[in-house]
Amino acid sequence: MKVRDALGAYFARHGLDRGGYAARRFRVPLGLVTLTFPNPGRLHLHDLHHVALDAPPTFWGEVEVSALELRAGPPTALIALLCVGALALGCLVGPARTARAWRRARGARHLYGEAYEALLEEELATLRERVGLAGLDAS
Repeated sequence: MKVRDALGAYFARHGLDRGGYAARRFRVPLGLVTLTFPNPGRLHLHDLHHVALDAPPTFWGEVEVSALELRAGPPTALIALLCVGALALGCLVGPARTARAWRRARGARHLYGEAYEALLEEELATLRERVGLAGLDAS
């Protein structure tokens, strides 16, 4: 399956769209509180991390993606802060699950700096290899 198709299926399955990519800010809901951050301009590549990991846009999906992005070396301080925050909350709520996400992301590489349109034309298995997740068991 092409990454473009996997991303389309991800958006359809979770009721998402690409509208937030150009927004000046994005929101992070945390229960009764919603935090707002400046858009780092890389949300489209962040979504490809979700697709590569088969991680839903949920709290635990964000913990998994944050583990990958933090272990790979986030490209900006804001992304690093968001990753650390998600992992810290994950450790409070489910330390064992967070530790599994951290171990799973060992040796991971992020997609920040890659050509988005070219990534969309790759096979999903190739994308997973690119981020260090070859042979990913999605279950």
